[in-house]
Amino acid sequence: IWRKSREQALDICGSSKQLVRSAWFDLACGILILCNALLIGWEIEYQAQHRGETSGFLQGLQNLFGALFVVELLLRLWAHGKVFFQPAHITANLFDVVLVSTFLIDIMLGFFATGESLAHS
Repeated sequence: IWRKSREQALDICGSSKQLVRSAWFDLACGILILCNALLIGWEIEYQAQHRGETSGFLQGLQNLFGALFVVELLLRLWAHGKVFFQPAHITANLFDVVLVSTFLIDIMLGFFATGESLAHS
């Protein structure tokens, strides 16, 4: 039983890695990027019409996209391993790492700012 479940787990891991390396995954990520770009445009338009105010709904969508990009980056790192950092792919992959890191830093700073403002209320 143990051997069979281990073999099934390895099969699932192999299939998952194949999925992440597939053209379909790249297409889905490209569509995600395009949708996020449209959302950024929508958010800028909203802020222009509302004197720089931000919409909680739009911010929530931005956070959703950010979380999806974090998952995508982690899946790519897992699927490609050391190849992810090889010279042939390093420019685009480091760009992704910087973008995702910027999102994560922004989220953390937002939490610190919110916590700090609540402490002084």
